[in-house]
Amino acid sequence: YAFIFFILSLATILANKFVRLNEEVEELNVSLEKKVEERTKELNQTLGEVQALKVQQDGDYFLTSLLVEPLQINNNKSDKVNTEFITEQKKKFHFRTYSSQIGGDICVTDTIVLDGREYSVFVNADAMGKSIQGAGGALVFGVVFNAGLIRSKIMKNQKVFPEVWLRERFLDLQNVFLSFEGSMYISICMGLIDTETGFMCYFNAEHPWTILYRDKKASFMEHKSYLKKIGTPEQEDNFFVRIFQLQQGDIIFTGSDGKDDIVIGKSVSGDDVINEDEEEILRRVEEGHGDLSGVKESIQKHGSFMDDFSLLRVTFKDDGEFHAENIHEVTTDPAHEEILKLSKEKKLTIQRVEKLAKEFPDSAEILGILADLYSTAGDFKSSISCLERLFVLSPSSNETIYKMSFAFQMIGKHSEAADWGERLFLREPRHYLNLLNLARVY
Repeated sequence: YAFIFFILSLATILANKFVRLNEEVEELNVSLEKKVEERTKELNQTLGEVQALKVQQDGDYFLTSLLVEPLQINNNKSDKVNTEFITEQKKKFHFRTYSSQIGGDICVTDTIVLDGREYSVFVNADAMGKSIQGAGGALVFGVVFNAGLIRSKIMKNQKVFPEVWLRERFLDLQNVFLSFEGSMYISICMGLIDTETGFMCYFNAEHPWTILYRDKKASFMEHKSYLKKIGTPEQEDNFFVRIFQLQQGDIIFTGSDGKDDIVIGKSVSGDDVINEDEEEILRRVEEGHGDLSGVKESIQKHGSFMDDFSLLRVTFKDDGEFHAENIHEVTTDPAHEEILKLSKEKKLTIQRVEKLAKEFPDSAEILGILADLYSTAGDFKSSISCLERLFVLSPSSNETIYKMSFAFQMIGKHSEAADWGERLFLREPRHYLNLLNLARVY
């Protein structure tokens, strides 16, 4: 009986505990349901706030993209210099019924007249930061640069050398970006191309190297940067321009680092593998046969973009009447043969070379010799006349610029001498004779 009583007592205790546990569970379920409802309500409220903020953010993105878009324009009107570009920002967004993109890459082209000659302007820039920060930098750049373009189309502002024009645009941008005190920088490649001769002058401020595509081969046009990003303090005195003579059919590419920083695979740990070969883009240009869309497709075939992507293509195509590449190929030039003959006979006089100059008016060699003969004779005005014609034929000749500056100095036209000397200084800061001449002029 005692054992039976013990079992019954134990069963009663367990039953009571089970009942109490069941009641507690029911209370917990009711409480949990209330907590779940409250938490769900809080989450829905937070989600609504996030969605409202997202809509507001996308609205800001949309407004910014509307401001940047008209500043990025392919306004080059030249028949001989063709420009086209692609800009694909990493950040894509939707606002109401609109879809757009936003980022720090920007391209601009235009046509201006400087010192009586027509030039095609091209620029590709990449502002620091992603999405709205980068777009802010692109917006500032677009406003400042386009304002400079507008000023350049006013007649009184057109009497300036292309090298000086590039320095002015650099200083405009540098002064504005300096005001951000390190919170905003922008890399940039900017240049001018003489639409008649294909003479190109440009500068690169810590932008990816400029690419030349010639004879189905791609190569870098520079291998060292002397300028830091725009906005870096105390680099104004380091500014100089690079010069290059384009040949018929030459293609120039300049683009942001988004074309190089592509994801080419996955590591063993699953991390993205980023391209580190700086010459990869050269192979992509060749594979794309110099075509803008073809180059982009070639890049995407070998990897995926992880940053803003922009690529600008410039092509020089002359009309067959002017061939810059033949300027210095004088060995088969009949004018060269005549010069050699007079030189051997020691009859290289002003009168004889003047006669040859009339017979061969487009011979750079004859004009150069005649200019030197005039200078030796002290006739610097006639020398300047020859040098001006020579410079039209060979605008990339730094020696012609130096001789112009020296000749103007010798006839007392110090303002003109300084202008030509400064032009050479922007091309070749360490030209010793030019520095001495400039010192005399000033």
